[in-house]
Amino acid sequence: MSKLITLTILLLVLAFVLVFGANRLASTQGIPAATIQTTLTNIGVDSEVRTQKTNRQGSSDYAKNISELNTSPTRDQSWSDETAIELDSMLKQGRLISAIQFIDTVYQQATADDLERFKSIVFIHGLRLRSEEKLDSSIQLFGEYAKRFDDTDAWIHLGNVAAAAKQWEVTVKAYLKSSINEHDPLAYQDSLRALVGAASQLRSELEKQGDQLGILDLYKRLYEHHPNFARFQLELAQSYLRLKDLVNAKPLLQSLRFDPEFGSIAEQKFNLILEREKEQLSPAPIENDSNSDIVIPLVRAGNSFLLDLQINSQDERLLLDTGASITSLSRSLIDQYNLPATGQSIRLNTANGTRISPLFTVQEMRIGPLRLRNLLVAEITLSKNSIVQGLAGTDLLNQISTQHDYIIDNQKSALIFKQK
Repeated sequence: MSKLITLTILLLVLAFVLVFGANRLASTQGIPAATIQTTLTNIGVDSEVRTQKTNRQGSSDYAKNISELNTSPTRDQSWSDETAIELDSMLKQGRLISAIQFIDTVYQQATADDLERFKSIVFIHGLRLRSEEKLDSSIQLFGEYAKRFDDTDAWIHLGNVAAAAKQWEVTVKAYLKSSINEHDPLAYQDSLRALVGAASQLRSELEKQGDQLGILDLYKRLYEHHPNFARFQLELAQSYLRLKDLVNAKPLLQSLRFDPEFGSIAEQKFNLILEREKEQLSPAPIENDSNSDIVIPLVRAGNSFLLDLQINSQDERLLLDTGASITSLSRSLIDQYNLPATGQSIRLNTANGTRISPLFTVQEMRIGPLRLRNLLVAEITLSKNSIVQGLAGTDLLNQISTQHDYIIDNQKSALIFKQK
């Protein structure tokens, strides 16, 4: 028995020497340790214990390393930590724009978890700035992040902070973006409710400024992105009505008449349009047969056309400008005819930039045999050398087109109205 025990001990000592010697050999001769381990496994030396031991001690590190390899093979966890620390430091120093640019530069290296981590850091600082009443800085931070990454949560935060600061233009833009990006039905409805409230606040501001075109632009934008939302459709129709644009208001109200919430309002306004069309556009005594085409000669001026018409029974010549949304007259012409001011104003985009222009009413305007009553016109500043006293815009043509279709014949230099 003692001999057997002695022999077993010698075998164990020999196995230890082989393992120790092999590893020493690997470390000194450059042989991969894995190769040595494979050799030992093949001869059955302690292979099962080694495998289990490796799995127990290294399983979590192994999973983490595999995750790193699958997502970002060029870095380890320390990169994420260092990046987060640097980002946090930049935000604490108030370097808000630089912080967002910094995220952009590391975007390709970052994993999805990294990006969520960076986003949380940004949001924490954005909310901190809001709590400290640094609303402009908070708006700047959320705004830059939202624009750079088109992040729905950032748009919502931006809208909330901008609303607290009563910056309604920013609020509307932010809530509009969040409603466009939102896919959850309940969250989408919440975004729309917030958007309706913000738009109402912005409309009130624009009304105080008398900026009717600004209100029109607002609801054009909202309706464009939410064409099935009845409230925006109604507001857009009413914006057209304020500018006496019956052509664009009419189809919006017509399709809205059967809406369960706004149908009765739409029906009432639609009927008013029908009545106003009869009053506003009536043919004066003319020589033409009412069923024949009405041809209005145009005067060519370079690449443009000039239109002869009458304002309160006096002959005038205006530039026909199909790019202008409203007919505009010079101050001298407004004073000459003593046109009454409406107390409203609109925003005009001119060659010299955007300006707020007051609105006036022309009691009667004739184009050939066609007569328009109570036409809204804006004041416009023209150059001293201008050969015209104003611009004839598409609003004028649209009001006529309630009963006539029109074309501009370039070859004949004529404005032609065809009876509908």
